[in-house]
Amino acid sequence: MKIVWNNIKWLVTGQIISRLIKGVVVIIAARTLGTELFGSFSLALSIAATFMLVNDFGLDMLLLREVAKGESKNPHYLSALFIVKICLLFISALALFFIGPLFTPSSLVRKLLIILGASSIVDTLRDFHLSFARGKNRMDIDAMNQTIVNSVTCAISVIGLVLSPSVFILACAYILGSSVGLLITLPDVRAWYHTLKFYHDSTVLQRVIHESLPLGIATACITILLYADTIIIGTLRDTISVGLYAASMKLTQLLYVGAGLIATAYLPLLSHSASTSKKDFITTLRSFLQIEVVVSIGVGVVSFFIAPHIIPLLFGNTYTPSIRVFQILVVSVPFVYISTILGYALLVRNHQSKMVPFLIIGTSVNLLLNFLFIDKLGIEGAAVANVTSQVINFIGYYVVYIKYITNSHEHIT
Repeated sequence: MKIVWNNIKWLVTGQIISRLIKGVVVIIAARTLGTELFGSFSLALSIAATFMLVNDFGLDMLLLREVAKGESKNPHYLSALFIVKICLLFISALALFFIGPLFTPSSLVRKLLIILGASSIVDTLRDFHLSFARGKNRMDIDAMNQTIVNSVTCAISVIGLVLSPSVFILACAYILGSSVGLLITLPDVRAWYHTLKFYHDSTVLQRVIHESLPLGIATACITILLYADTIIIGTLRDTISVGLYAASMKLTQLLYVGAGLIATAYLPLLSHSASTSKKDFITTLRSFLQIEVVVSIGVGVVSFFIAPHIIPLLFGNTYTPSIRVFQILVVSVPFVYISTILGYALLVRNHQSKMVPFLIIGTSVNLLLNFLFIDKLGIEGAAVANVTSQVINFIGYYVVYIKYITNSHEHIT
């Protein structure tokens, strides 16, 4: 438990500071650039994130899990992880730069894609390196890296936007911040790269692909849930609508941070208890779930009632239409929090593949409802579609949890 609280301390400290810094960037950008330019930036960022989802494919989570289990010295497995990672990164980068521009008629968004796409590539490698630190319970390294990245991004953004408001200044700030973060991770992984050898073990390579496939599909579905609505709004509406929706979605994603913080802090302990006894694992998991439930409900309720005051205060009166959208989106907070921990529990018990059908259903429903609702209800329709799909995912996680982790008569209490 001491390890968990130490992890939480660093993760919360690092994430709160870095998220607050990044929040400052978003607020200044939204107020300075206006809804149309901010919408163009958000659309380009969403397209870049969607195409780059392929390169993750659960490999960072697998690396974290193996390091947490003490298997980080397995050269064959790590070599296979690296090979798959680089191949997927190359494929996703090509797709982004050649197919991504087809998703928008805006020449401005297409230009921004080049910069933000490069930033996404750098972030991918940075997160891969940080997985070593997370698996070793060195959350302090993760926290400091995130803080430095967002501090650099914020400093460049604020100075640039004040002196000469430009959406390209903001994009350049993102890639420079990510580059600094990547450089900082190099000393910690230098020894691993020095000893890295490309083993030709097809069995291990198949194992990595087999284990990463359900995680990759899950990552793809989650990424689509986060960014597809923005892209569809940009296609069916305009960049002003994208800007209004992006403001409320940025705040909602900020609320989701707590779920990942608690989950990542508990993951090493969950991995350890999963390898000892089922009773210890269930006890640890339920204590985790109790925290998630209490925190998520509190966060959701408070956010709903302060929305009419906080959005105009942060973004300006031009973003008033975002209030209702944000109030709809915060309904998803409890479902996201609980789903996150159940997903981590399935991962350490190697049941992650059981969730794939539910995630595919939830994502398909999200895409379908987005096309149906955005055309008639606008950005509020996108919010309804998002919440609906999150609820479907939650139901899927809970069903799999009951069936494969606990006995059929055991439930969350």
